[in-house]
Amino acid sequence: MNKSDLSIVKNINEKDVGQTIPEVTMFNNYDIIVLKKIFTETLSEYENNNSSNKGGKDMSEYITKEVFDQFEKRIDHKLSSLENKVDSLPSSSDIKVMLLENNKELAKEAKQDRNTVIGWVIGFVGLGFTVAKAFGWL
Repeated sequence: MNKSDLSIVKNINEKDVGQTIPEVTMFNNYDIIVLKKIFTETLSEYENNNSSNKGGKDMSEYITKEVFDQFEKRIDHKLSSLENKVDSLPSSSDIKVMLLENNKELAKEAKQDRNTVIGWVIGFVGLGFTVAKAFGWL
């Protein structure tokens, strides 16, 4: 790939920035961002290893099978670690149960708060009647 090819690809990508992905795809925007990050990290690792081994980047249109296999292993490793992270997340039914419990707790707290306010109001009204009787206003 020469520099003009890279500029064409860059221009194509710049046009797509901010565009939504059709809903028929199985990925959402977050999935694609994560995949892009994984590929970018893996490519930068390869470039760093390549530049440190040879003292400079070796730009070639062809890659060896060994390089491709290493790249594939890195991608597989990163995707499997991502899959393990996703598997450890709570399921939607677990989240529903947590939300229901939280709503019950909030309802109980709201009832307690309401009863506290009613108690304070009754106390102040009673104090008002006591003071009014003491001064002979009633």
